[in-house]
Amino acid sequence: MSRLAARLGPLVVAPTDAELLGRFVAGRDDAAFADLVRRHGPAVLAVCRRLTRHTHDAEDAFQAVFLVLARRAREVRPGNPLGAWLYGVAVRVARRAAERPWRRREATGDVPDVPARAAEPVDPDAARAVLDEVGRLSVAYRAAVVLCELEGRSRAAVARELGIAEGTLSSRLAAAREQLAARLTARGFAPAVLAALAGAGVPPALASATSALATGAPAPAAVAALAHGVGRAMTLKKLIPSAVAVVASAALVTGLLGSQPAPADPPAPPVRVAVAQPPAPKAAPLPTGPNRIVFYLNGRLTMIDPDGKNAVPVTEDNDEHSPLPSPRLSPDGSMVAYLVQTDASRLPMPGDPIVPLPAPEFRLFVRKTAGNDPPTDLGVRGSPFVTFAWSGDGTRIATTSCTSKGKDLTGVHKLVAVATKAVAPLPIPADHVLTDWSHDGRLFVTQQVVMPREGGGRAGFRLRLLNRDGTEHKVANAPTDLLLNGRLSPDGKRVLCEQYLLPDADGKRVIRVPVVLDLTTGAVAPLVDYPPDSELQGYCWSPDGRRVAYAWRGKQPREAAPLPGVEFESFLVVCDADRRNARMIATAKGDGPGLVTIAGPDWR
Repeated sequence: MSRLAARLGPLVVAPTDAELLGRFVAGRDDAAFADLVRRHGPAVLAVCRRLTRHTHDAEDAFQAVFLVLARRAREVRPGNPLGAWLYGVAVRVARRAAERPWRRREATGDVPDVPARAAEPVDPDAARAVLDEVGRLSVAYRAAVVLCELEGRSRAAVARELGIAEGTLSSRLAAAREQLAARLTARGFAPAVLAALAGAGVPPALASATSALATGAPAPAAVAALAHGVGRAMTLKKLIPSAVAVVASAALVTGLLGSQPAPADPPAPPVRVAVAQPPAPKAAPLPTGPNRIVFYLNGRLTMIDPDGKNAVPVTEDNDEHSPLPSPRLSPDGSMVAYLVQTDASRLPMPGDPIVPLPAPEFRLFVRKTAGNDPPTDLGVRGSPFVTFAWSGDGTRIATTSCTSKGKDLTGVHKLVAVATKAVAPLPIPADHVLTDWSHDGRLFVTQQVVMPREGGGRAGFRLRLLNRDGTEHKVANAPTDLLLNGRLSPDGKRVLCEQYLLPDADGKRVIRVPVVLDLTTGAVAPLVDYPPDSELQGYCWSPDGRRVAYAWRGKQPREAAPLPGVEFESFLVVCDADRRNARMIATAKGDGPGLVTIAGPDWR
């Protein structure tokens, strides 16, 4: 019997999601796709029913979820938790289905499950609360909850699916349950409502029609519309732990991207996944600032009102100031941190002898925005650049000092006390670059460049949110979205960043445009009033998150030397966060193609 069991064992072990997905991608294996529908269908249908509360809408959403999978299966890396990915797609599709105008007249309450499972009435508000909170879990915890709680699979099967030990799975599941219990209780619901989302049986006709989508069978118009809309808006790999992106200078970005063809998705570098985090302390209110904007203006840092009035210089005229990255005001607006370029790394002036240019080196300074106190050198150095962000209480600055060797970028991350210059290390991976820090101190916004495999291709870029201990909190965008230099909104729900578009009309230059990334939906929305033929020079949020400020100048010609009599105008603009009602509040002209006259706004 033992020998027989040993021979039969491999035959009765069900294939993993990765194996089924690989068979479908490699040979459009209809049976493999049908197995995925049978395996994950109950949980997907339960999510669709709870969010739409309408039979036909739920079935349309159910089919649309798997239609998205059939169309985008190559973009889901085998070996990652497909159940958690499908959960995210189901939430987005079902919410879109619930918003269709013609279905609202028909919704008459919660939809009972099919006869294969006895239904119990479920409070729709409680169901939505569970869906929201499961979606907020980390990738590892969400996978454990979806596969064990919603799909009802055994721990042994789930552990094999995720490639971890059962003990590790049990630890993750316990931690996830603890987080969900606390969050649901805080919202006024009992943790037991999680059981109400357990998967229901899928009607055979619906399962058959959905499986047929893998063969290329035409989808109903309503299903195709849902799949198309969600497929465009969502970030398909949002639930997959992988690399994030950045380079801070346009020249370095251009060198990495060039005009090469897009590669196959490169392997993700190892990223630590957060284990159970201690309860976060209640965030202190953000200090109230003066509602003023600081920006670089013709060699000086200048403060100005959001309506363009009362412009006052903060520093003396000094061409050592670096216009980018943006200067940063402390939370109460009483101090400003900014970069200074060393004399040794300045660009040559006309008439200077031609010598190899040294790599630029930058130093980080702070000074008060009022009075005549001298600036303080914090001792932070970086070449080719430094990035930095204030802590919420204004006592420390998190920094990344970057060095480059070829296309490799290495960051040294430190926490500097402003008053004492005391330095402590930050547990951020060396291939990340910090660009912002949430005011409650819990999250860092970082960027990472993902280099292509050998043999060509272009680099990919990701934005990532990291926990305070350096573990992964959220992947913000897929490598197909070239987003970087993120600034977190005051409420922590959006990121103001720049999108790189390649190539422009002449096939050479990187085009950079400001966009708002919604961290909940993954949708990217450009600023409507941003001039298309321009060069972006920095951006920031208003203190209340209702408006943004950005700087730009007209696109310059390619001549290496200034053109006699030709001026280039730069602008500082304030607009609503919904991307409308733009108003120009400052302008300045320069007479050289390389001259920056306005750049780097920050608002407190």
